[in-house]
Amino acid sequence: MENRIEGHQWPIGLKLLRDLRSYYHGSRDRDQSEFYDLESSLPYFDQVSWILGRHKRQVILEFLLGSHTREEPLLEVGCGIGTLARVLARRGEWVIALDISARKIARAPGLGSGGSGSIDYHVGDLRELGQKGPLDAALRRSLGGKALGFRRIIACDVLEHLPIEPAETVRKLRDLLLPGGQLIASVPSRLCLGDPGHIWRLLPADWEEVFRASGLRVLGRRMSRIYCYRLRTPLPLAMVFDLRRN
Repeated sequence: MENRIEGHQWPIGLKLLRDLRSYYHGSRDRDQSEFYDLESSLPYFDQVSWILGRHKRQVILEFLLGSHTREEPLLEVGCGIGTLARVLARRGEWVIALDISARKIARAPGLGSGGSGSIDYHVGDLRELGQKGPLDAALRRSLGGKALGFRRIIACDVLEHLPIEPAETVRKLRDLLLPGGQLIASVPSRLCLGDPGHIWRLLPADWEEVFRASGLRVLGRRMSRIYCYRLRTPLPLAMVFDLRRN
């Protein structure tokens, strides 16, 4: 027996139960690409950000430095199925979108166009950025052969998922920023620390210390709220930070 959700077929039965059990064991000490491919195979899981994160996207757009030109790309790491990338592209942005899950990236183009902007999707592990390997080469091709460097980077609910030290992840993103460049990062509220994919369960104040110690200035911060049926609730979802490279 099969059901269909927004073009997504999934079996009902023992396989689904096994996959759910495996997913809720968490991502620690597992192959990260396989874990997020598994997440993408589960019903609704890829849509959670769209359903709950409307206010978070609004805050990100308010913080984001404006460009809206085809000449200046924006890098989004951990783009998933492209939910935020499509919003940005409809504003005219050129988005280079990266995710570790090949399954999510394969689904993303079929879920909508970028409107007046454009999206270049890439499969890759954020940990490989800046290592002069195949991922860097692929991104440079998107940039027309230019060296890697961005004025704007978005890491939306990503940092807590990486199985390397938080400061190492933040420094890696900082090094990809041009001088004075902007990093917008969101991290989970206390209410949302228990996600199976979270390896680092730091509070927003802890992340702020990591940002400052890694050479980033905090220009702004705002707690986003969970949306439910298009209504904003008082429940905190994620703290959004507006950061600059010193």
